[in-house]
Amino acid sequence: MTTMRNDELAGIFDEIADMLELRDDNFYHQRAYRLAAESLRDYPTSVAELPRDQLREIHGIGPNLAARLATLLDTGELPLLTELRDKYPRSLLELKSIPGLGTNRVKILAELMNIRSREDLKHAVEAGSIAKLRGFGPKLQERLRNLLAVEPVASKEPIRRSRTE
Repeated sequence: MTTMRNDELAGIFDEIADMLELRDDNFYHQRAYRLAAESLRDYPTSVAELPRDQLREIHGIGPNLAARLATLLDTGELPLLTELRDKYPRSLLELKSIPGLGTNRVKILAELMNIRSREDLKHAVEAGSIAKLRGFGPKLQERLRNLLAVEPVASKEPIRRSRTE
């Protein structure tokens, strides 16, 4: 059994929600993972120490999420997470943190141009190849060019959405 902290569990559930959003998964599934992440983050005691049959007592954790949480706690792995990470690498998710790039634009870049990282995006912007994409006009291209010229600050924090989004 692996011991994971609540914030680590919450980060994984946030990451799953981000990838489900890129996959155009059901909005309610995305929201369930975000709510579960928030509840895990705010839970007063270590979730890893709870008996598995008590996981459903956590606000926002239903039977399906409780089963996935138990699997994650018991094995340190989650098949859904592995499947999603294979399709959506972390470097792709990090593109959402660039101003002007939300989920829809990141999805367009990934699907139409096979852009998977900040470096891929930088090359595409420099080559002018994103100019042909709808929604990537001259202003956005210039903003991206300027933002990508600056080296990013490495962050190990999970990508989170604000509650107002």
